[in-house]
Amino acid sequence: MEDSELFGRIARPVAEVSLRSKTVPWIQTFMYIDSGADISVIPRQVGEALELNFSRDRVRNIRGIGKGTIPVIMADLEIKVGEKVLKSQVAWASNEDIPLILGRRDVFDAFKISFDQRQRTVTFTD
Repeated sequence: MEDSELFGRIARPVAEVSLRSKTVPWIQTFMYIDSGADISVIPRQVGEALELNFSRDRVRNIRGIGKGTIPVIMADLEIKVGEKVLKSQVAWASNEDIPLILGRRDVFDAFKISFDQRQRTVTFTD
């Protein structure tokens, strides 16, 4: 449950996942599960903790539901959901005010993901 300025306490779909780069062992975190997101997104600080390499010539812009764009660098990580480990390309945001988003690319193809709003549960099935 989280606080919402509009709705008070609200349940949001969140998954406990672990992220790993080529140089850093698993980092455990929580990510919002977003079926509307084309790709998973991590904020700048998480990418730095994973020792990802920043390169200005690799910066691309992605667009969310807002009007602006977000500068990102595409990065290859391993994502662990439950016991399943998958390779995934993620967007590493150049700023910090971006939530961790678990998007469709690579992840949604690996699981059947069920949202049960009444029970406030999310289930990942192989």
